[in-house]
Parts: sequence; C-alpha cells; structure tokens
Amino acid sequence: IPSQGEPEIGITLYGSGFTDKTTAFLGNTAVKTEVLGPKQLTFDIPKLPPGLYALFLRREDGTTSRTYNFALLPPKPVVYALSPDTMYACSTDRNREVVVSGRNFQERSQVLFDGAAIRGNFLSPASFSFKVPRAGSGLHQVQVKNSEDAISGSQGLFIDSRPEIDSVTVSEEKIGRAHV
Repeated sequence: IPSQGEPEIGITLYGSGFTDKTTAFLGNTAVKTEVLGPKQLTFDIPKLPPGLYALFLRREDGTTSRTYNFALLPPKPVVYALSPDTMYACSTDRNREVVVSGRNFQERSQVLFDGAAIRGNFLSPASFSFKVPRAGSGLHQVQVKNSEDAISGSQGLFIDSRPEIDSVTVSEEKIGRAHV
C-alpha cells in the first residue's frame, strides 16, 4: 500500500516470512526495509526516474516473493508560500517579481497564473520566481507545473487596486473660490 507513488514516500507491504535482512527491489535497485511486525514490512521509495517497476522482496537465503507492478510517479511540485503574497496593481515592472517557495521544482517547470502558463525563473528545486502579469484586482491563483503534467496545489496572490496616498505636503499655493 500504495501500489503507486512518488520518490521518498513510505510503502507498507503485508505478508509473511519477513526478516530484518529482507530486501525490497524496485527493478534492479535494492531498498533497505524495516520489519514493523510479523506481517508488516516498510520501506521508502528511492529517487528513481518515473516509470513502471517490478517490486519484489528477497530474503537473505535468496528466496524471492511474487513480483508486483509498482508505478513510480514523477514528483509533484508543492507550493508552500508566495513572497510577497500581495501586489499593488500600480506596481512597476521591476516591483512585480514574486518568489514561489516549495519543493520538487524542475528547471523546465512553469508557473500557472489563473491557469495560464507564464514565464518563470527556476532558482532551485525549492524556489521559483516570476513577474506578475497585469491583471485585475482581486485574488488570483498561482500553481507550478512540472514537465510531466504534475501540477501543484494553488496559492493565492492578491492584487490590490485600492487608491493609496503615499504622502501629503502643505503647499504655498492658496486655492480660492470664484464668485459669479
């Protein structure tokens, strides 16, 4: 359980005959296991390319289990936060950059802004940046899409178009009223 998953997730196998020296195999890759009980064994999926793998167990005496198919999925990008998460509609182009923090980002990942792919800059597997396009006031969705069609959950970016006064100064000019 489960019969498919991403790298680094935990897998639990149920059966019998497990020992502390039982090894799991995904294809030709040996994976260290841990016996949880007389009928439970667990291991973490290593970082391997996505695809279909033969999953089986081998005890220290060479006995192997029945083979199962295990689908290794591409890692799904995860978005934790946007910085900043609020942008003023009147911000200049150089002040419209947002950094997306998360995990499993790839060099060919794309940013989805309200579902539309826009150009972004890969910074690391944990951060991505993009310039916010001109858009109406309100809450907008930001997601990251990896090249294998794996899409993150969405984070909200608020574009604020309320008028704002930066400063007030006293003027020497006096404004009078005209009488007619």
